[in-house]
Amino acid sequence: MQTVTDKNPEVLQGLIEGQPNAAPLESGAKQTPENKKPELTLHNKEKPQEEEEKLTAQTKTRLEKVFDLINKYPTLKAFRETYPMVLNVIAAAGHAVAGALSPIKKLLPAKHKKLAELIDKWAFRFSKWVVPVALVHNGLEAIAGKRGIEALNRFLPVALLQTVPLYNVNLPYGLHSGIQIIMDELGKLHGDEKNWQSADSIRKNLKQFTSSAKNSIQKLRAGTLDKESMQRAPLSFISGALMIIGSLTGFAFARTERDSLAAKVTGIVRNLGGIIGDLDFIFKYDDLDHKMTGAFCGIASICGVVQRFIKNTDIANSFSHALVACDNIGFTIWSLASKKKNDEVLAGRNAEHEKDKQENSLPPIIETNFFDQEPGLANAA
Repeated sequence: MQTVTDKNPEVLQGLIEGQPNAAPLESGAKQTPENKKPELTLHNKEKPQEEEEKLTAQTKTRLEKVFDLINKYPTLKAFRETYPMVLNVIAAAGHAVAGALSPIKKLLPAKHKKLAELIDKWAFRFSKWVVPVALVHNGLEAIAGKRGIEALNRFLPVALLQTVPLYNVNLPYGLHSGIQIIMDELGKLHGDEKNWQSADSIRKNLKQFTSSAKNSIQKLRAGTLDKESMQRAPLSFISGALMIIGSLTGFAFARTERDSLAAKVTGIVRNLGGIIGDLDFIFKYDDLDHKMTGAFCGIASICGVVQRFIKNTDIANSFSHALVACDNIGFTIWSLASKKKNDEVLAGRNAEHEKDKQENSLPPIIETNFFDQEPGLANAA
């Protein structure tokens, strides 16, 4: 039986020289899957993972490339992971000092009184303008990761924080935290904590969120969730809902008020939601990080309620500063714990990735008839 190389000596010569396409098929012959010349392909020097990374890099946005660049250099990555906690510590220290001086500043000499007032003013400005930089950064990362709802929720408190006085700073953060609690719980219940918010547009993101919420609530009402979820989910939804309702009504009816009836009622509702979540941290978990975070944030929530029932403005101001200071300390403890956990998870993933690369490394090139292999198999991982 004649072969293509019998009729076309050039093809055989081309194969010998490593040029499988040196000559066309016999004139007039139709190239079908049966008689089409397969190409002689050797193993690429680059592994498929590297090829995929290159292809992905070509389709990335400028924002994604910026964050990739940050993660590429250890110093920049360490700065990105550390500076939010540093800002929180500075803010906590400033508010602690301002809070301690507030009740006694009238008793201080004029020079020291002016300094106390300056600390009071700049502690709040720092929390209002500098600390939120980390939220903006997180929001940009969420945009780069196509997590639209998360991005909106990161930017929300940054914008609203500019519209409230010191004693109402827990309204923007309450709204943000309430939404985040419900988002996280919906993700856990729906079984796709990250995927449901990874659509490539805000509209699709919202559609996925709505679908996830509907599905989760139906399961909760029907009692078809596992025991742990049935115990956890109602508490999370109640906590998140109270924080959202209290914050929204506070913005609507008492945005610039501290001790009016509306401010008291909405403040109690918002902080009750926070206290429920804080108590859950304290009593449900055994590790010190959860307990300390819950304790400091719980104290902040209590200060948020107490400040609204104090007539003396300077003492009330002291509780307002204590609220922000305790919240910042709680967030710092939680950030440190989260970073440690993330580093451990990342180290495990990197170890698995290296192991996978070794197990799936390309075999050495062996002289064989590549035409006997399935298309593309020679380059498969």
